[in-house]
Order: sequence, then C-alpha cells, then structure tokens
Amino acid sequence: MDTYTEETRAWLDRRFEETSPDGVYVAHQPIYGFDAGHCEPSLLPRYVRTVEIMRALAQLRFRSCVDVGAAEGYKAELVRRLFGAEVMATDLSENACERAREIFGLSARAADLHELPFDDGEFDVALCSETLEHVTDFRSALTELLRVARTAVVITVPHEPEDLVAENRSSGEMHAHINSFGLDSLDFLEREAGLRVVARPIVSPLTAAAAGLVEGSRRELRQPADRHRTWNRLARVNNAIAPITARLFGERAESALLEADGPACARLRVHRALLFVVLKDPAAWSDRPARRIGAREVVEFRVPFHYIRKGSP
Repeated sequence: MDTYTEETRAWLDRRFEETSPDGVYVAHQPIYGFDAGHCEPSLLPRYVRTVEIMRALAQLRFRSCVDVGAAEGYKAELVRRLFGAEVMATDLSENACERAREIFGLSARAADLHELPFDDGEFDVALCSETLEHVTDFRSALTELLRVARTAVVITVPHEPEDLVAENRSSGEMHAHINSFGLDSLDFLEREAGLRVVARPIVSPLTAAAAGLVEGSRRELRQPADRHRTWNRLARVNNAIAPITARLFGERAESALLEADGPACARLRVHRALLFVVLKDPAAWSDRPARRIGAREVVEFRVPFHYIRKGSP
C-alpha cells in the first residue's frame, strides 16, 4: 500500500467514527431517510447514483455482489433487499466495515482496491461507486474489479473538469478526486479486451440545483467573492427560501426530481456523474429489466439512528 493510500485510510477511519453531539453516527449515505438528518448533505446526487445503480443491476442476472468502497454499506444492503443477492461489503477503512456490520449485519472486509483479497470470479457482480476517482492507480484498481467479477462491473464516478482534478492532484489533499472521467474513459476496455461497456450520463445540474429547495440545503458562499458573484448571489437567494420550500415539499418531490434526472441529462447534455456497466459476460445483460426500480422505493428506505458503541473501532 502506497503512502497516499495509507494516509487516506487513516483519514477515512476518522471519518467513519464521526458522531453528532448526541452520539448519532453521521452517515456518508442517506441511511436514515430523506428528512431525518445526521448524514452528509446534497442528497439528490447520492439518490440518483443509487437509483441508477439499482436499475443497472436489474438488467443483470446475478446472485452475488461485492460492493467495493461500500462506506457504511447502504448500497450493499439495498442490493440484498431488492435482489435477494448474497453481498459482501469492502472498504479501505476498517471503521466503515464495522459500521456496515453494526448497522446492516453485512459481511464486510477492509481492503485496498488495488489488492482485493478475493478469488478470481468470486462474485457475479462487482459494484464500485464514487471510489475510482480517489485511487492512486486507476488502471490497477479497475483490473482488480474485473478480476473478482464473473459477469459484470458496475461503476459510478464524478464527471468534473480536468483542471480541477489536476489541482486536486497537486494539492495532496486527502480523499480528493485525483482521477477524471468522461463518457469514453472506459472505451479502451472494448479495444484492448473486447469487453462491452455501457455508459450513461447521470446527475443533471438542473435537478441537483432544484433539490436544494426540496431538501432545504444551504449553499456555501465561495471565495474569492469577486470571482463567484453569480454563484454567491444565487446561494443567498437559495439560503433565504430553502427552509420554507423544504417544509412545503417532501419525499414525493424528491422522487419526482430523481425520475426527471435522466431526461434532464439527455436534453441538456450536461451532467455531473457517469455510470458504467462493464460486461464480461454479455449474455448476463438484458435490455428488459427483471424488475422495475422506482425512485420512491429508494427514497423511502431508512434505518433507525445508529449510535456508535463505546469502545468500537
């Protein structure tokens, strides 16, 4: 394990033991539901990725799945509930794995994505969401995902300007986005390995912006102010009205925005994230999903507040 990855692991271990003042674990994903709080903000992009992952999985035949970079196990648990699959959660952080065991009763194992401790083809599907942008060796990590999956790998990553990612790389900031991706980023797998790659744009800036009013999210002002006048003006308007609109809207509005995200990405041709399905066995993929995954089904999922036990890692 290289030094940057070791330092990132330590950073993540601290992150996955954070609690609110009253002792509730502060979740990375919206495990407590749409309006319960105690999770990181900007819910809609997280929900979009989750819905699109579940819809992609609905087009695959599989019985087992490993979620690599699983955090506290939110998506792995949804895979188990929605598809009845045998699931394994793995994350660089041992504390993340401990949360997955405590909250969802999942099998979880800490591991570096560059060297996964699983056999070749041990799982039908490997899931890797919002993780490859953080790794020091993207090609090596992708090779590992393909190695442990028999039929397919499902991936989501951010879509960001290359200059922003280059700035992150030079800064040395922990857990920053140090790899950039476009719709053609995995095309080399088709050329070099003959694998079919399905690529979809997800997370429209339009639906993400509208979600702030539904969720009541505050927008942080950016500095220097003279370079971000438009953003800061809109942020001040959002912050003034968001508490009011959040009381008027709710899960139905959030679900409607989720359903609108795909059409918005297609029509506006701008997006903030990407979903890839890499098929090792094309016969496992169907253009007709085995079941319908509704946005409301994901938004309504929640578990009780989790209090980290004294003395847990």
